[in-house]
Amino acid sequence: MISCTFNSWILNEDSKSLEKNLIYALDINKEGKKKLDIQIPGDIFSSPCICDKRIIVVGSLDSTIYAIDLRGNIIWTFNTGDSIWSSPATNNKEIFIGSDDFYLYSFDLDGNLNWRTTLEGKIRSTPSLMKGANSLFIGTHKGIMYCLDKSNGSINWKHEIGKPILSSAAISKDHIFFGCSDKRVYSLNATDGSINWTYETEGKIWSSPVITQNDGILYVGSLDSHIYGLEIETGSLKWKFPTMNAIESSPCIVKDMLFISSKDGLLYCFSS
Repeated sequence: MISCTFNSWILNEDSKSLEKNLIYALDINKEGKKKLDIQIPGDIFSSPCICDKRIIVVGSLDSTIYAIDLRGNIIWTFNTGDSIWSSPATNNKEIFIGSDDFYLYSFDLDGNLNWRTTLEGKIRSTPSLMKGANSLFIGTHKGIMYCLDKSNGSINWKHEIGKPILSSAAISKDHIFFGCSDKRVYSLNATDGSINWTYETEGKIWSSPVITQNDGILYVGSLDSHIYGLEIETGSLKWKFPTMNAIESSPCIVKDMLFISSKDGLLYCFSS
């Protein structure tokens, strides 16, 4: 998993051959030359999150949240009650992350706990923050999508589906969009959680959708091996592309190009 920040890549890796779990920083202007590697005790499936251009936060399967400065020093840690698969989200003032202990956590950048809220089910998706509003959206392994007040963690509403939600929500205006293990993509009203539309694929959806705001299309992968493009207002199918194996990864849009990988071992790139 890769995220990009101020001329560096931040990459996490479970290196079995070296018996080390490492986070790498690579220089994107020097052909990926390694700038740092930071050893973490537990396995890492969480993606690193850059907070206020000064700390890197990541979760580990050793139940610990790690905050690392840009020199590679671990500056604070926090132990939850179970493994952390969820990736952190930030508004550059606060950090939000879920754990398999059923809690969603909020910290300040110094590692002080603001609040924690118990949800129903393990939390393996990434919290989604709504710009210009006080709302946070997160799904659980029990199949419930929640809307929380990000200032205090109180639950505004919840929508029960019943199948695991591993997909993180995309947000557009007053609606959220996410995939579910019941093979459907959902569009819910961000205010009350009511259903706007659903679209059913032939496989579970673990991929997190991405939206192109200009043309109003949602892109997402499915375990049925297809990449889908759906019209965000109605959920109607606009585009579909078959790969040769299941798609667990999430699409990424850069400069009018769509990138997504498949378990067929290929990285796909599509132009506008």
